[in-house]
Amino acid sequence: MLGTTLVLKQFVEQYPQAEDAPDALLQLGMISEFVNKETEAKNYYDLLARNFATHALAPKAQGALRRLTSEGQVMQLAGPVLGTGQAFDI
Repeated sequence: MLGTTLVLKQFVEQYPQAEDAPDALLQLGMISEFVNKETEAKNYYDLLARNFATHALAPKAQGALRRLTSEGQVMQLAGPVLGTGQAFDI
């Protein structure tokens, strides 16, 4: 896993705007989480969310950031009620 991480880091540093950079950043974030490096994971997810805001992976990075920073925060839960479409907000 260390080799993969190193290759992905080098790729993102050398080609920060490459077509595959968002995927590399997401992978780096997930690997960092897996090895308990939360700060690094947050940084990778943040880079993806900020630098590629319109990319299909940006919402996933934003969700991961929300999850990683949710401890001690008030949880917001809202959405439509199934079958009726009425609004629900806990």
